[in-house]
Parts: sequence; C-alpha cells; structure tokens
Amino acid sequence: MNPQEEEGLEMFRANSLGTMYGAQAAYKHGAKMVVNMYGAGSNGKAALPMGLYATTRAWVTSFTRTMAKEMQAGEMQIVGFNPGMMLTDMLTRPTVIGEAGADMMKNYGFVLRFLARTPQELAADLARVISRVQKPFTEYRVMKAWTPFLDLLRVLRENLTRTGKRPEFELQIKEKYKRGKNAES
Repeated sequence: MNPQEEEGLEMFRANSLGTMYGAQAAYKHGAKMVVNMYGAGSNGKAALPMGLYATTRAWVTSFTRTMAKEMQAGEMQIVGFNPGMMLTDMLTRPTVIGEAGADMMKNYGFVLRFLARTPQELAADLARVISRVQKPFTEYRVMKAWTPFLDLLRVLRENLTRTGKRPEFELQIKEKYKRGKNAES
C-alpha cells in the first residue's frame, strides 16, 4: 500500500494533534471538562474504506483513556464521545480508492439514511450526556446494539408516510495505490 504521505500527516495533525492541543489548552486554562470526539476506528477494528481516518480516531481514543488515567480525581472530567455517522463533508463527499472501493459503496445512500445523523441531532445528544456526567471519565457511544433496529423502524415509517429524505452524497474515486518502482515514494 502506498497512501499519500501528506494526506496522512494532514489527517493526523487535525484529528490527533488537534485533540491533544485542545485538551492541553483546556487543562492549562482550568477547564472543568474536556470532550474528545471518537469516530470510526476508535474501537480498534479496521474501518474500511477509511483506514487513515480510523487510525487517527484510534489514537484519539487511546489518548483520551490515557489522559483519564493520568488525571487526579476531581481535576477535570473527561468525556470520550462517539457520535457514530455524522453527516459531514467526509460522509457526503467520500473518497474511495479504486474500483474495489467504489464497489464497497453500492448501498451507501441507504446506509447514510439508515445510520447517519445531522450535527444538530448529535449536538443535542452530546449536551444531554454532558448534563448527566458525574464520573471523572465517561465514554458514550450514540450507536447502541439496538440502534440499527430502531433506525430500520424509522426508515420503514418514513417510507410509509413518504417523509423520509435521502442524504445526498458525491463519491470521489482515486486511483488505486501503485506498487513497485513506478510508485510515488
């Protein structure tokens, strides 16, 4: 595999270092709580087709858990919040590698409708979590074991009442990574 180095560094700087710098600033200025955003990959499992992104989110999860262990009781509350699929540019303008990546996205529109939420909906979930936090460290995942079942019922109701809206997306396809002497270094 030969991903573009700059793409990986940019994603690491934004997701991982951005989280670390934000947490350090919050601590330095006496914040009572910090919320770090988890995402695909935060469970330590492969998250195709977004491996680079998932790697940075696994780092954020590890960093957040380590920070929670290092904090003295009462210093600062720490929340690891995993919103699940949030309708952002990353989901509405996904980039995949090669035709194999494009094939993985055949049912993507349904998946977005079925599982993705707007930032406003997820902000309300986060506000509810923050208002209830009592422990020094809390991890919260919006996606529960029963969420897909409830979402299926929601989509069926929307289909029956013709109130459902399919999220729009534009698939970007990059060339497959090259191997051997002709590959970029």
